[in-house]
Amino acid sequence: MTECPMKFIAAVLKTGVSGALLALAISAQAESMASVTDPAPIDGCMTDVQCIVSTSALATEGVTETNIASRGWPQRISTATGLYAAGIAAIAADLDNDDDLEVIGCSLDGNVRVWDHEGLLQPGWPYHAPGTGGLIKSSPACVDLDGDGDLEIILPVITAGIMVWHHDGSTLSGWPKTFAWPQRPFGSASVGNLDDDPEWEIVAAVNDPLTLYVWNADGTLVPGWPREFPEDWHSMATPALVDIDEDDIDEIVFVRLWAGSPNGSAVHIMNAMGVDLPGWPVSLPGATYSSAAVGDLDDDGDLEILVSSGVEQTMLDLGGAVQPGWPFAGTASLSNASPTIGGFAGGGPLAELKIAAANICSDQFIFVSDGSISPGWPVQRDGCVISNILLPSPIIADIDGDGVGDVVMPTPASEKLWAWSHTGEDLPGWPHSLPGDTTYQTNYGSAMVADLDLDEDVEVLCASGDGYLHVWDLAAPYNSHPGDWPSLHHDLRNSRYLARPVMTGVIAEGTTAPGARLYDCSPNPFNPSTRVTYRLQEVARVELTVVDPSGRTVRELEGGVRTAGLQTARWDGRDDRGTRCPSGVYSIRLEVGGESLTRKVVLLK
Repeated sequence: MTECPMKFIAAVLKTGVSGALLALAISAQAESMASVTDPAPIDGCMTDVQCIVSTSALATEGVTETNIASRGWPQRISTATGLYAAGIAAIAADLDNDDDLEVIGCSLDGNVRVWDHEGLLQPGWPYHAPGTGGLIKSSPACVDLDGDGDLEIILPVITAGIMVWHHDGSTLSGWPKTFAWPQRPFGSASVGNLDDDPEWEIVAAVNDPLTLYVWNADGTLVPGWPREFPEDWHSMATPALVDIDEDDIDEIVFVRLWAGSPNGSAVHIMNAMGVDLPGWPVSLPGATYSSAAVGDLDDDGDLEILVSSGVEQTMLDLGGAVQPGWPFAGTASLSNASPTIGGFAGGGPLAELKIAAANICSDQFIFVSDGSISPGWPVQRDGCVISNILLPSPIIADIDGDGVGDVVMPTPASEKLWAWSHTGEDLPGWPHSLPGDTTYQTNYGSAMVADLDLDEDVEVLCASGDGYLHVWDLAAPYNSHPGDWPSLHHDLRNSRYLARPVMTGVIAEGTTAPGARLYDCSPNPFNPSTRVTYRLQEVARVELTVVDPSGRTVRELEGGVRTAGLQTARWDGRDDRGTRCPSGVYSIRLEVGGESLTRKVVLLK
């Protein structure tokens, strides 16, 4: 371990970092190394420059800040080697309400760690799951369940049940939820509103037998739950939570698979009482290990359900009907990576939504809503994976600052993290090395895009197959857009839902009343700030305000005449006096042309 600090110094000096920053970086790295218990050095980190700077960056002439690893990273998640060292998708959130983001990392061998943005392990961590082998196959959700202003971490653990921790690693009262073997959870939990009270509900599935649970925040079961499914049905999916009928109560979109022969799958849309909506479930061919994605893909005001089965990718309307141009049957199974939805033009307006998907041979596809493949796609940067039913999913966010969504995804066989433009071209400076296990070709970690250190530029987080969490600090400005899908399950609630825009009524021909769209805030839930985006059809006078749960206007964000097109504003969680607002559900209200549009946004503290 004595070699690493010297090589770290050399690597930092090569980037042209100033002496003051170098001293800070050395100090942070030394503290970070001291905070992690390492039973044995791991090849490629403790004795290699790659410990701090990706080898792909060092191999490039003219290394700049756009392709170096962030100070203090990578950090080790796993204590295993080989297959079970694989890292799971990481999440960044302000857990302790200090206006600074923390990072939660999980590994297949059952380790959970929480660091600050500089890679310093936080008090109360790590957590080690009981048992051996593959113990965590899910990604955490982060929500304030107890109303104390801090976020809780919700994570299914195969050998321990549904775990809920405070930010300091202590267990929330009423949790965990344990199950008699062989029942065990695999997919991630999601958090939403499934009744008319102001508290969150938690939704998660366990297998053997397949049972879907809904709990209140205090750990009590919601009346009418759980729902049990017939024998031999299983699920690896994370439930999507979407308010389909706009009654302020979420419906559940849930995918299950038939473990018998021949394989088959089914997609459900259930109401808050667990009753299937008319037309559901819908049967699909092949075994589906992935989760559904939900969004208004064709911009008609109605939602669509996108799901990958064992042999095809398909899009369904809310009645369960397959949409024109679908399904798409690839050259290999598309079921292993959950599909994502995002915007790829003009800063990500939802009118330009497209679909990102991958198959087991790592062909990366971008589809448009009619099922056709977008120009420049597919791209292939990998060989076929040997045995991996939990491939990482693509994410969609602008990481090069051009206002257009990019696709970021690790590929297990090549042990790289790739980034492509919306036209399928490799972004400059990419890919980056992301070590894994070449025998099993494991790499479970989907990437995440965030402003981790709140310096208004982009950081990309991704866990590697050898059990480390990597962070790349990019020079591009961080701009979240309504069309982003920046993490595995889209948001901190794991909703797997890209919200549709709110529209005004249809404008009659010949009238002068302006039309507008108000998009969902991003991020949502948020802390410390969120981006508000709206679109005007023509020049108009607008008032954009924030309304608290009692109906009182607490902040005027914008007022006056605005030009036609896409407009953005940012709310920093403060009222007009500059005082931080308490956590809760607020409304963003856009008044234009005598009409009022609203969007709900959740402020976390």
